[in-house]
Amino acid sequence: MKDYYAVKTGWDMFDLSRAYGLGLLFLGLSGKEVYVSDKGYWYEVTSSEIHEINPKKLTEFLGDDLPWNELGREVKGKIKSVRNFFGDKNNINDIVNFFSEFNVSHIPASKGETLYGTMEGRAIKGIREDVRLKTAYSEGNNIKVSKNDWFLSVLGHLNITIWKYKIPRFDELLAAMPVPSFTGTKISDLYIHIRNNINDAVRRIHQAGIVATLAYIGVEVVRATPRESPLVYTPQFASILYNNLTSTGRGKTKRWKPTTGGIFPLEFLNKVGRSSEAQRILNQWTEVFHKTNLRAGYEDLAIYLSEFITYPSLETLERYLKTHLRFFMIKDIKVSLYEDEMMEEVMQHV
Repeated sequence: MKDYYAVKTGWDMFDLSRAYGLGLLFLGLSGKEVYVSDKGYWYEVTSSEIHEINPKKLTEFLGDDLPWNELGREVKGKIKSVRNFFGDKNNINDIVNFFSEFNVSHIPASKGETLYGTMEGRAIKGIREDVRLKTAYSEGNNIKVSKNDWFLSVLGHLNITIWKYKIPRFDELLAAMPVPSFTGTKISDLYIHIRNNINDAVRRIHQAGIVATLAYIGVEVVRATPRESPLVYTPQFASILYNNLTSTGRGKTKRWKPTTGGIFPLEFLNKVGRSSEAQRILNQWTEVFHKTNLRAGYEDLAIYLSEFITYPSLETLERYLKTHLRFFMIKDIKVSLYEDEMMEEVMQHV
């Protein structure tokens, strides 16, 4: 096994998507397990050494069924270029050599590809420069990144990023990516099992808002993380990195603008994941998020549950449980009550 290093640039979503893109590249080329871990100042990708580069092995990561639309028409217009890039052995060899050592990617780059807002929310405004004599106003210049970094970021976004729209208007788009822990995660688990489980459960931005959506995704991340045995859970993700965008205009004039972004913590959910009642507790929370998303008017319960998951305390737990009981007694959409063993486990981590 060999370690490869994606040194962080400070552009969070871009850095993480690039690291996952690198992991997927090695997964496809080696056909063996690849691990991605967060080491603080860099992401570390551990893979079997690549002895022969066969670009045809990467075609499954570049299919027409992938979310090109969510990356925007600018990226979608470069589908052929993306496929041609990863079809060139020289490009892949350059990537392998560059990330074999602690090399720093400079942003902005003197030349390269434009970093679009769907790839990194903070890139939408560009980088502003001083205007001479302050006689004019500048919105900022587009941010350029190196071609290798840009194509790896696209590869990571296409296969790992969880994209959710606000339905029915489709005027809001959430991009979320689980952040690997220090010990790391298997890229195949995230690429196939965990991502698919999240997409099956969380179909859209929750009616209760972005925080509720992130809490719902967090529950599904922990619920879907493979266990060494039914009673042994090892956290593979430390948090969820996210960007939220809203649209302006329609058709060809449609543009995405950033609204919020940040990191959603998974510390509490990982503690729950280690408990003996983990699956029943997580299933209960999945039920709450699912049922409160069926129609408008039931958002309160999801809001208070997501608040408790984000900030676990006696105060947030009490507020959530009172609302949960009220829904059970008087609302059309019924939610199950907790059993004693489940509540005892939850209380241990509050």
